[in-house]
Amino acid sequence: MNFSKNDTLLMKGFAIIFLYCYHCFSSYSRLSGVDVVFFPLSQKTGMFISDSMNICVGMFAFLSVFGMTLTIKNKNLNLDLTIKEKIQFVAGRYIGLLGGFWIPFFFCQIVSAFMSYDEYGQGIVNHVCNFILDMFGLSSFFDTPMLTTTWWYLSLTVLFIVVLPFAIALYKKYSILIIPLTIICLLLGVEEVDNMNRWLLVIPLGICFADLKWFQKIYQWIRLNKVTCWIKRVIIYFIFIVLIYLRPHPWGWAHIRLIVNSLIPVIMILILYDCFYKKRKINSIFEFLGRHSANMFYIHTFIREIWFNKLTYSFRYAGLILIFLLIVTICLSILIEYFKKLIRWNDKLRRVKEICSQKIGQLTERG
Repeated sequence: MNFSKNDTLLMKGFAIIFLYCYHCFSSYSRLSGVDVVFFPLSQKTGMFISDSMNICVGMFAFLSVFGMTLTIKNKNLNLDLTIKEKIQFVAGRYIGLLGGFWIPFFFCQIVSAFMSYDEYGQGIVNHVCNFILDMFGLSSFFDTPMLTTTWWYLSLTVLFIVVLPFAIALYKKYSILIIPLTIICLLLGVEEVDNMNRWLLVIPLGICFADLKWFQKIYQWIRLNKVTCWIKRVIIYFIFIVLIYLRPHPWGWAHIRLIVNSLIPVIMILILYDCFYKKRKINSIFEFLGRHSANMFYIHTFIREIWFNKLTYSFRYAGLILIFLLIVTICLSILIEYFKKLIRWNDKLRRVKEICSQKIGQLTERG
């Protein structure tokens, strides 16, 4: 029993829906002045649940680290990486990240240009520099404008890619102690919580869950005894609800978010894994969403907020708004994937990765 690629897609499918709910309904400023109906829930309850769905960021972040660790482990069972392998890994993952981003990026640039939407600032030099930093997913490192602020997540992914080989080296030295050590470093070393540090705990968590197969072991522990399995589930759900409640209530300790924001997504994934491990027809729907989740993430803000804001919220009912946004972004993602296939984009990316890997190998051997 393994946490498979389909399981990862399943979780991403749920995460993208959580993301849409959070971005569409989490605050009154995001309702675009519309009195959105959350039937059968009250508006206050619907917005509270939507705000809690901010865990989607942590889910994507955790799954990213988890997947990258498994990729390394499949090539090197002991997770022992040479300097050459570390550089090749970082370069390959970064190229892959940009390769998945650039087609949606230029699509959004072209459509936004036709709609006279531009966020890169005045002056040619300033505009070009901000454009390039956004294009390479580096804007958050330099605090420069992005075409849409939701693309800040690219910078976090770049950070994960660069840090992961070093985090794995620490894991090899300290084993699971890397988790409490990271917690201590975050609590003592972070002065102000922001987007680039609030989910860093997912790095050691993702490594440990991937290498030690904690999802599978916890799943087996839950179902070890038919009498106690529901008691164990109730305990897990109770911890999850308590953490959800703690997240927006720091009680004078704002840094609690550095811990809670990384733990909640992992528990959410565990709960979903427990519920959907046995294959059901509904799984294929979420796996389909998971396959398109990256494109959907890159594009959805433009549909919801920039290009078709009034149309999106004209449906008034939260469920209809969500369905509209899902349908439009899925269709656009399918078109993007068709275009990639048409120009053999993935083949070109694979070739670039191979050339880059060869060059790195040659340079490290000379050094």
